[in-house]
Amino acid sequence: MAKKKASQGAFVMSAEMRKVVSENPEIKGKDAIALLKKRFPGEKINENSANVAFSNARKAIGVSGKTSAPAASSTPTRRPAPAKTQAPKAQTGNFNVLEAAKELVEAAGDSQTAIEALKQLDKLQVGK
Repeated sequence: MAKKKASQGAFVMSAEMRKVVSENPEIKGKDAIALLKKRFPGEKINENSANVAFSNARKAIGVSGKTSAPAASSTPTRRPAPAKTQAPKAQTGNFNVLEAAKELVEAAGDSQTAIEALKQLDKLQVGK
């Protein structure tokens, strides 16, 4: 819904706040609101709205609120999600192959010797 235009001569808080800030750029927010209340005693002034109007008026004339070095960004830095690692899937191969591998390990004496034997066998089978 559109806002109604203020009639001529009516109190417009944001316009009055701009006047106050342009007259005295160093004025503080609470002091500016108090000055408006003093100038327009019959008007109801919402302090939250007056603070927003004060801030906007300062921005419009180029007065910043901070005189020190700019603070760090308030937005948190997003880190990428850690890469999902999957456990190797158990091979659901032929059970007979597992039995043969067990027999090979028993014949070789231990698994390391069986692995070395398989590596040598793989080298010998060049043409397959």
